[in-house]
Amino acid sequence: MRKNSGGLSGCSAFLFLTLISTGELGRAQNSITHQIALPPGDSWCADDMIIGLFNQINSFRAQHGVASLSMDPLGTKDAEIRATQFSAYMATHLPNSPGFDPHQGYDTTAASLGYQIIGENLAFVTPDPNYIVYVVWQDSLHLAALLATGANVAGVSCVYSNGWPYWTYEPGCSANFCGHSSLPPPTSPPTPNPTPTLDSEESAFLTLINNYRSQNGLGPLQVSATLQAASQWMSNDMASKNYFSHIDSFGRSTDARLQAFGYTYAPWGENLAAGYSDAASNLAAWQSACDPDASGTCAYAHRRNMLNSAFVAIGIGRAYSGNSMYGWYWTTDFGGYLDKPISPNPNPAPTIVGFAANPPKIASGQSTMLSWSISGAIVSVTLDNGIGDVSGITSKAVSPTQTTTYTLTATNGGGTATAHATVTVTSMDNQPPTPPVLNSASAKNSNEVDLTWSASSDNVGVTGYEIFRNSLPVASVSGTSLSWADTSVSANTTYNYAVEAFDAVGNHSLLGNSITVTTPASLRSGGAPLISFFTANPSTVSAGEAATLSWSVSGATTITIDNGVGNVSNLTLKSVAPIQSTTYTLTATNSWGSATAVAGVHVNGSGGLTPSTPTLLSVLARSSSEVDLAWTGSTDKAGVTRYQILRNGSVIATLGVSYIAWSDTTVSSNTTYIYDIRAYDSAGNYSNPSNSIQVTTPGTPQRPPR
Repeated sequence: MRKNSGGLSGCSAFLFLTLISTGELGRAQNSITHQIALPPGDSWCADDMIIGLFNQINSFRAQHGVASLSMDPLGTKDAEIRATQFSAYMATHLPNSPGFDPHQGYDTTAASLGYQIIGENLAFVTPDPNYIVYVVWQDSLHLAALLATGANVAGVSCVYSNGWPYWTYEPGCSANFCGHSSLPPPTSPPTPNPTPTLDSEESAFLTLINNYRSQNGLGPLQVSATLQAASQWMSNDMASKNYFSHIDSFGRSTDARLQAFGYTYAPWGENLAAGYSDAASNLAAWQSACDPDASGTCAYAHRRNMLNSAFVAIGIGRAYSGNSMYGWYWTTDFGGYLDKPISPNPNPAPTIVGFAANPPKIASGQSTMLSWSISGAIVSVTLDNGIGDVSGITSKAVSPTQTTTYTLTATNGGGTATAHATVTVTSMDNQPPTPPVLNSASAKNSNEVDLTWSASSDNVGVTGYEIFRNSLPVASVSGTSLSWADTSVSANTTYNYAVEAFDAVGNHSLLGNSITVTTPASLRSGGAPLISFFTANPSTVSAGEAATLSWSVSGATTITIDNGVGNVSNLTLKSVAPIQSTTYTLTATNSWGSATAVAGVHVNGSGGLTPSTPTLLSVLARSSSEVDLAWTGSTDKAGVTRYQILRNGSVIATLGVSYIAWSDTTVSSNTTYIYDIRAYDSAGNYSNPSNSIQVTTPGTPQRPPR
């Protein structure tokens, strides 16, 4: 006879419904004696509902040739406790949120009662037992618990909380039945190797756990060929089918699986973990796992398995899946009888724990660092593509001229391991597009200004254009657009427009020429003066050179220009030669009021116009896929218009002047990045780059052990 000696024995998945059934239940009224007190505000579901679920489960088992279950008082108490825990958990956790798992603690709750649990099914929202069994619980993991052949008893319960029913089904086995089945266990895939071996990390774990047991006055565990085959198969099954549960893909509990592999002895136990690539991290996770019981007290079930004096045999399996968020999956199966002892491979092949390029994408002529970690004995380590032997080091700088995949090969007497890392090489593009030429800016009416411009050119290609109004960005359009309508203007108002171009890597051109336009007055504005346009040509000059201011005004009695130009009432143009960049204001006046327009002349080489250097305050890796930046704003005499974000020397974003914080959501996990920032103004003057801050994103998330 076999029985669970405290090892974890299975947890099936669950499904949440958004449909509430309104079907009536036609079940006999039977009385249930409840064994626990409910939290305030909760109430029991009707007895006929709870018994109805139990009857539906047995009916379903009979339809599939599986023996019926008996209602067990201990199982019922376990189900009642779990129903209150389930409803309390759902009150504070949203379905499908990160880390969401209402099954947590199901095994330790049962263990605290001495109930030999095999699995658990949960459901909520619908009050219809028939719907739960025949619709909600029809996936493979729920079916495994419904049709568990190792179960002969069960507890069911239902609690109303906040108006919703929360259901629990806890199949288990009685003391004189545990380890037996009413049907033969499902056929197991053949053992891949009649004398399985341990890889370097599995061998390392055996050493670590035996040291841990020795420190606690316990004898060593020896590897059982049967348990090793079972544990390795389980890890491979979880990795290849992307799940994490003591119920395997055949629907078997741990007990049934060990029997199928030929281990028919008691006692036994099992620990699972996901997300740990090395033996030391995995052992530490199981040592510290709290495993709270029904009262919230840490039960340390994983630690108890590792320090169980009744266990003398062990199987240690681990497997990797690149398609899972957890990567590595570990299984240790413990037993109280050493049936087929094997010796760990004295010289296992090395294991390459990690091999990556940082950064993985570079421009031609740049360098990246290849880094790796290898466990196990090593005779030689080599890299291809002309690099050769790299034994004794763990990183190597490379500068490929084209996209290259590197192969790392580690070898010893036990075999060879390989891993690959690809470096993507892009062409260097530091050349900005040419400034676009703004051909026209005309006021179509009092609420619309239409712009047209000539296309910019670029060595790679223009991606888009940004439109500036009164030196501030107001819109971006695609690289194929050469016109835009500003429909956010007001009547009888003067606006100054300019356009800049940008390419795919974030290089921005200088601002093109600017055109000033005044929208016409609305009908109720009477005889107010109208400025049709006010421009400077050319808008950029060298010191000492002249530019011509020109304008068109109607309905004005007096026209003046500031900065020493004075009255120009009888003129339509005026030559100016500023010694530094200057913004001129044209004012047209009559008895109804006045209108103004502005035009700027930028003087190349004029001092004091470079924006101040911004300061990068913080760079924080918020998660494996997000880095948050914050900085102090830059100042400039002509006015800062944009910030450029640089990562590893390349522009990855261009932001408006209002930004002093930004999130980079294009990063990869376990990767190092260097950030800095620079500012530029409306005349195209760039600040010096800010200080640089380096940050490394966290690695692959790890699943709490089971």
